[in-house]
Amino acid sequence: MTPPATFTQQTIDYYNDNAGSFWHGTKDHDVSQNIEALVRHIKGEAPFRILDFGCGPGRDLMDWSARGHNPVGLDGSKVFCEMARERAGVEVWHQDFCALDLPDHYFDGVFANATLFHVPTSTLPKTLSALNNTLKPGGVLMSSNPRGQDIENFNGDRFGAYHSLERWRGFMSTAGFEEIEHYYRPTGLPPSQQPWLVSLWRVLAVLMFTLMGTPAYADGPFSEAVQIQMKDKTAQAQLNAALSGPAYWATASNGTHSDALYDEIRLRPIGNGYMAMITGEGQQDFSHEAVASTLFRHLDQLPKHIEGAKRVVNLGTGIDPRFGVPYQDTFYFLDLNVFYTTYVQRMYKINNDERTILYFEKLDESFVDADTWASYQAKIKTVSDEVKLRWAPLNSVVPLEVVYGLYIVSPGQTHSTRVTFVSKIGFAEDAGWLINFASELPAVIKSGLKSGFKGCVNVAAERAGG
Repeated sequence: MTPPATFTQQTIDYYNDNAGSFWHGTKDHDVSQNIEALVRHIKGEAPFRILDFGCGPGRDLMDWSARGHNPVGLDGSKVFCEMARERAGVEVWHQDFCALDLPDHYFDGVFANATLFHVPTSTLPKTLSALNNTLKPGGVLMSSNPRGQDIENFNGDRFGAYHSLERWRGFMSTAGFEEIEHYYRPTGLPPSQQPWLVSLWRVLAVLMFTLMGTPAYADGPFSEAVQIQMKDKTAQAQLNAALSGPAYWATASNGTHSDALYDEIRLRPIGNGYMAMITGEGQQDFSHEAVASTLFRHLDQLPKHIEGAKRVVNLGTGIDPRFGVPYQDTFYFLDLNVFYTTYVQRMYKINNDERTILYFEKLDESFVDADTWASYQAKIKTVSDEVKLRWAPLNSVVPLEVVYGLYIVSPGQTHSTRVTFVSKIGFAEDAGWLINFASELPAVIKSGLKSGFKGCVNVAAERAGG
């Protein structure tokens, strides 16, 4: 797989080599509609401090200055930065879009005109998180991108990711933004002749806490971003955003606990439900390797320790051919008191410095060959038939529609190891309103997090002989 840095560098090389012709071809483009839309939604009194993200040779920097604002330019092309400084006479930063180093809560607005589509989707959550963090509370980002059908490719020597509105909304909301408005350009033309999607987003300014700033996280599990790869690209985007830093969790509720196996639970609104997180050190000193092994290979022991875990069966293991990392396939049959649920997941394992990251997604027949899937289904039927169900109407078995998450095993502060668990589950709409409503109740989610965390600690203790 080609690294994202290769895509961005080839694009930067193109702009460095063609800076002069690019300036002459775009210097008269009128994007005043986008500038005025951004200004209209920024709260407070002008002048505003604006980051012109991907400022190019400086056309819009000059416009921002002429309007009396205080712009700062940023571009990945060194030649563009030199041209922009000369033309606009303002500060311009030379930075890679995929490795930003920006001041915290500094800008009133970010003007990303025809730039963010150059960022590969694998690194987009990290970039958006950095832009969120550099905006003041309630700050606004304007994005203008060529719309498309969620594909990434090269147009000549320039890389582009062409997003639909729905997918772009997913990336932005995951990064901690709420949509203000969107429109298509050029105005006054039929939709087929409006290739540009413009959207405006406000930073969700609630609590503004920093996950790594809480006492338990001085060097917390999210302090260094790592990019994971999954077959489910929605899950991949969400989990990479969760890994990318504190901005993702800025909209989450926060509950702390003392004298417990876990010390913090967070619920971040996402869609109709929540991304849930629980973290703690288990009040015992297990080695890093023992904890990682327990979570990756031995969760089939959970039924011994959690009443609701009726069956957990390991189906198969190996090296995933797409991503080149170890995997474990597992079937779960769970009792949720008023109904049962089942799902099959694939868990992947990677090591990142002092952390082990175990991330999982829903498994279906497209992951394996026909013979393997048939073998899995035979095992699933056998163990499912062994479960003694309650009497009706509390004996429905409703499969999970959405399931993904991760475990982070990292050094602890008080004990040897800390485990942070993040997950999202959901049922299909036709499962019924009661099931969907009950499964998204914060109290129900928290209860499940606590029970599961305790069960994992007990499995680790049993394996350690405790």
